[in-house]
Amino acid sequence: MAISLLSFIILLMAFSIILSLADPRTEIVARICGNVRVQNVSNYFQYYSRITDYMQDEMYRNKFAFKDVGKPPDRLFVLSQCMDDLSPDECAVCFTQINTIIPGCFPNTGGRVYLDGCFSRAENYSFYREALGPHDTTRCGADVNPRPDFRNAVVKVLDEMLIKAPLAGPVWRGFAVNHETSHGITAYGMASCWKILDKDLCYTCLSNAASSALSCLPSTEARVLNAGCFLRYADFSFANESTGEIRGMEDLLLDERLQFLQFKHATILKATENFQEVHRLGEGGYGEVYKGTLADGREIAVKRLYASRDSQIREICNEMDIISSAQHKNLVRFLGCCFTSGDSFLVYEYG
Repeated sequence: MAISLLSFIILLMAFSIILSLADPRTEIVARICGNVRVQNVSNYFQYYSRITDYMQDEMYRNKFAFKDVGKPPDRLFVLSQCMDDLSPDECAVCFTQINTIIPGCFPNTGGRVYLDGCFSRAENYSFYREALGPHDTTRCGADVNPRPDFRNAVVKVLDEMLIKAPLAGPVWRGFAVNHETSHGITAYGMASCWKILDKDLCYTCLSNAASSALSCLPSTEARVLNAGCFLRYADFSFANESTGEIRGMEDLLLDERLQFLQFKHATILKATENFQEVHRLGEGGYGEVYKGTLADGREIAVKRLYASRDSQIREICNEMDIISSAQHKNLVRFLGCCFTSGDSFLVYEYG
């Protein structure tokens, strides 16, 4: 009886944990595999395991991660991202689920998997800057609503997201949720670019996705699965619109001098070799620190931030303000910042 009671308690606790989560949206939308085979399948599986182990903490903190391991031709590049309306716990559930699906594409060189709550892609080449690709696809729902008011509501939703998502701040970069009503008929939408894309590539991807979604009308639901973004509309609410967007760092910067200390995201990635683990120096307040080398040979230390609350962002901005204006022989010199990716970065002189 004691064993049965203990089992019941464990099951009850597990059920309570599940109930404490909202919907992590782990429904499989599509798995699209490549058609070229890798040379060493065993290495590929090992690389994938190493990468996903590394990415777990990144996904929980940032809902976004990318990493590459190995040498050509079997070098493996992986990018994963959750929709920003998910909580960290929901993202962890979705990421765990999607990790079991991607290896189904091996021994081919890779593929993409879209769940309603997250996305992952693995390839043997660097695809990080791809906004559109030959395998982009659109899934239209079976139910229809031919009323013009539904079309009008969908058009309004897509237009609004196309404006909001590419311009969203660093915390919700490339992400938007929205709903619009036309004469009592409501349409709901969500758009998400992969955070490594800049605003121009994000707009390119979502503009294409919006056009593809409109081709589904009068279907009451559509999903567009592009290389660089995911877009969905429906006649029911499926996203967490109550999660208010945290204001971006640029909204909190009070010292205009800092706008002249902007590093390009590409410069940061090149200097740290896409944040290779070998360059990781350690972890400090609100972020990890990597060593990098600029094109002119200068060595830098890059703090990769994972601020998630207004209070944290304000403290980071205060740090930037103080360090950029202070000069002391024992104080590391602050060189600049970068707010052009899903993560944000502070750049210091290394020494």
